[in-house]
Amino acid sequence: MSWNKLKIFNTVKCKVALWYALLFILSSMICFYFMYANLCDNLLSKENARLEMLARRVSNEFLTGSRYKRLGRDIPLSRIPAYHYALFQRKFPDLKPLLAFQNPSPDQMHYNLVAESGGHVYILRLDSNDKIYSQQVGQDATLPFVRKTFVETTASLGGQNVFFCLFDKEGARFLESPNLAMLNPPVKWAPVERETLSDIGVGGATFRIIRFPIRDGVTGVIGCNLSNLYESLSLFILISFTVMSAVLLPGTFAGWLIAGRFVAGIRRVSNAALQIAQGDFSQRVAPGNEGAEIDQLVAAFNKMSENTENLLTELKNVSDNVAHDLRTPLTRIRTIAEITISGPQTLEAYREAIIDVAEDCNDMIGMINAMLEITRIETHIAPLKTETFDFCGQLRQAYELFQFQAEDKNLTFELHLPEEPVMLNADKLKIQRLTSNLLDNAIKFTPENGRVSLKLETVPGEIHLIVSDTGCGIPDEAKAHVFKRFYRSDKSRTMPGNGLGLSMVQAIVQVHKGRIEIQDTEGGGTTFLVIFPAIPG
Repeated sequence: MSWNKLKIFNTVKCKVALWYALLFILSSMICFYFMYANLCDNLLSKENARLEMLARRVSNEFLTGSRYKRLGRDIPLSRIPAYHYALFQRKFPDLKPLLAFQNPSPDQMHYNLVAESGGHVYILRLDSNDKIYSQQVGQDATLPFVRKTFVETTASLGGQNVFFCLFDKEGARFLESPNLAMLNPPVKWAPVERETLSDIGVGGATFRIIRFPIRDGVTGVIGCNLSNLYESLSLFILISFTVMSAVLLPGTFAGWLIAGRFVAGIRRVSNAALQIAQGDFSQRVAPGNEGAEIDQLVAAFNKMSENTENLLTELKNVSDNVAHDLRTPLTRIRTIAEITISGPQTLEAYREAIIDVAEDCNDMIGMINAMLEITRIETHIAPLKTETFDFCGQLRQAYELFQFQAEDKNLTFELHLPEEPVMLNADKLKIQRLTSNLLDNAIKFTPENGRVSLKLETVPGEIHLIVSDTGCGIPDEAKAHVFKRFYRSDKSRTMPGNGLGLSMVQAIVQVHKGRIEIQDTEGGGTTFLVIFPAIPG
C-alpha cells in the first residue's frame, strides 16, 4: 500500500504535524551545529593554550635551569627599559636577547634579561647602583631540569596522553620523555622560526603537536593526545541527539493535537457543506475558538449559506410569482382566441382579439424587461453612465410629466425644491426611472382629492429625495417586504401593476451607494425617503 493511499497522510492535521516535526528537526540541527562548533573551538583553544604553556616552560628551563622559578614572571622583551638595554649592550656588544622576566621587590622593580653573547647564555640584571649582574648558564646544568619536567609532566598527564623531545641543529634527538619510544610518534626534525601547531596520528589516536624554537637551532616538540577531547565531543553529540529524539516524539504528537484543534473549524465547515450539497440549505456552522482566521471562515460560510438559502427562497417565490403573473395574461389570450374562433367570423372580431392579445403581450414583455433590468442593475452587468447634473432640473421635468396624471384624479401635487441648484453625480436615466416609479406609485395609490408631494432637501454630506402621499399606506408588517420582487400587499392587489416598481427603485438606490427608508405620512399615507451621498467639496 503506497503512502498516498493512506488518507491520514493527506489530511491537513497530519501535514501540519509533519511540517512541525521537520521545522523542529531543522532548528535543532542548526542549534546543534553552532553549539558543537563553539564547544569544539573552545576545547581546541584550551588544548592549544596548554601546549603553548608547556612549550614556554621547556624553553625557559632549557635556558635558565634551576634559576627559572626565581627570575619572576616572564614578560615580553619590549617591556625591558631601553636604559637597561643600553647598559647591557655596553658590556656585551653582540647581545642577543632571548627571554625577559619581571621580579618585583619591596624597593623597586627588577628586570632580568636572558640573552646570548659569544655563544653563551647569560642572565643579566641591574642593581640599584646601575651595576650589571651577569651569570652564565651552561647547557649541562639546565638539561637535568628539563628532563625532570618531562618525567613529571608525563607522569601527571599519563604516558598515553603527552610526549616531549628536543632536536639539536643537526636534527638529532638528544632529549626525550620516557614514553617516547613506546608511543613512537612519526615526528621528524624540521627547523622552525616560530611556534607551529599541527595534528598527527599516533597508534590510532590523534595528537596535536607544537614545534617551537629555543636557541642555536635547538627545536622542541610537544604532543598532546586529543582522544579525551573527541570523547567529550562524542558524548555531547550522543546527549544532544538523545534529547532531540526524546523531545521530537512528544513534540510531534503535541503538534498533531494542536493542528487537530485548529482544523476542527474546517472540519465543521466541511460537514456543513456536505449537508448543503445534499439539499439541506438551513445548515450553519457553530462558532469556535480556533482563531480569528477560522472564525472569519465560519462567518463567511454562514453568510454564504444564508445568502444561498435566501436566494433559493427568493428564486422559488419569483418563479411562483412569474408563473402566476404570466398565467393570467396567457389565460386571457387563450380565452380571447377561443371566443373569437367560436364567435362571429368577422374582420372586426379578429381585429379586437388581436388588439387585446397585443396589449397582454406588451404587459408580459414589460414585466420580463423590468425583471431583466433589475438583475442587470443588481449584478452590475450594465455599467453606470454617471454624470454630474442639476437634480432640481430633473425633478421639475418629472413634476411637469406627472402633473396631468395627478389632475385626472383631482390630486394636489406639490413640488418643493431648494433655490440653489443641487448637483448630483449619478446615472441620469436611472435616477429618472427611480423618480418616475415613486411618483407613479404615489399617484396610483392616492384616492381622489388627495395630496402628493415631491421634495428635495440637502443636509451636510447627503441629498434627500422625499415622495409623500395620502394614500392607503403600507402596514408595518409589509414594510420589510415591499422591495421584494412581485410582492403586493393586500391593499394593493386590486390596483394595476406587477410588483416590480419598488424592487427597481431599491436596486437603483443601492447601485448608487444610497439608501431608502419608508415612513408614515402624518394624517395617513406613505413617505419614501431616498438618501444619496453628496458630491464632496
